[in-house]
Amino acid sequence: MKILIAEDDKTVRELLVDIVRLDGHAVVIAKDGLDALHKFIEHQGSIDLVLTDYKMPKVTGSTLAHHVRTVTPEVPVIMVTGYASKFTEEQAALEGIKHYMKKPLNVEALRAAIHSLRKAIMEF
Repeated sequence: MKILIAEDDKTVRELLVDIVRLDGHAVVIAKDGLDALHKFIEHQGSIDLVLTDYKMPKVTGSTLAHHVRTVTPEVPVIMVTGYASKFTEEQAALEGIKHYMKKPLNVEALRAAIHSLRKAIMEF
């Protein structure tokens, strides 16, 4: 499975990349929301899942998720945020976000979310 990771914090981004790669997934790395939009377009058709931060410079994770759902509604999005008071789980659900996770991330919960979405994709 190929996962687009969009995270502006370098330390968090590297942690997410390590977790995803250790689980055997291919990764496309984006340093902010605008970079993620460009990489999503560049790799369109080969991205299976998007893992994005909510608050990023230039383009928010919410805007990125909206674009992903508009172009390829079958590609699920996992949203992570340290701003749970500004972007709630209810808002995420209304926007079609498949999993909503608060920072600091629980690594096992993240792995479980990716695994459940991978299973759903394979069954689709």
